[in-house]
Amino acid sequence: MLPGNTKVLLVEDNEWFSDELCDVLKAHGLDVRCASNAEDAMPLLIDWQPKYLICDVHLPGLSGDRLTNLIRSLDHKLLIIMISADPGALEQIHASNHHLPLMSLPKPLDIPRLLSSMGIQTSPSTELT
Repeated sequence: MLPGNTKVLLVEDNEWFSDELCDVLKAHGLDVRCASNAEDAMPLLIDWQPKYLICDVHLPGLSGDRLTNLIRSLDHKLLIIMISADPGALEQIHASNHHLPLMSLPKPLDIPRLLSSMGIQTSPSTELT
């Protein structure tokens, strides 16, 4: 398990999904903050400097893809985990951001796989839709 001060920023516009995933991450000892759009996420990325960014591709306003483009200009080391129910969007983001530490996971989200990518071991597969 990672130390409790490991910071994770979750950017997700689906309130139910965001609340559920936030609870799961906190239950595994992570320090989690949530934003419902990219515009609200930017100050947290700059000032709070999380180690992980979990971001939905399709957000209102500035998309998750555009947010990853803005991150390039922040000399900030973080692992970006893009999530979406749209596999084509995930492929496109991964291809256009190959220079960033980026991973993509489809929805429904395989929670053990997500946690494993963050160095946390869990029990058998659970999904959030």
